[in-house]
Amino acid sequence: PPKARQNFAKKRKAYETHHKNNGTYPSWIDGKLEGGCAIGMRNKTTYMIAAELSKLGFSKDKIVDMIEQSSIPACGNDDFSKGEIERTVLSAMRR
Repeated sequence: PPKARQNFAKKRKAYETHHKNNGTYPSWIDGKLEGGCAIGMRNKTTYMIAAELSKLGFSKDKIVDMIEQSSIPACGNDDFSKGEIERTVLSAMRR
């Protein structure tokens, strides 16, 4: 319904404004950065985090750095190179 969409849009705007003004991000992102992700979910998790952080005004370099220093790169059986992280982040930022 249109009213529900308007309410959601207002709440989303307030949420984004709060985080942008304070340079913060939601706690679920902390959970993913600290706790990592399931095997096979590394790119999807990186994409979700990057999409959210970019909406909140974080730069590509800051997002890449945060993910590189997190436990997410260890969520797979192979290396998660900086180039792969950057490509995933850029893809999410274009969203």
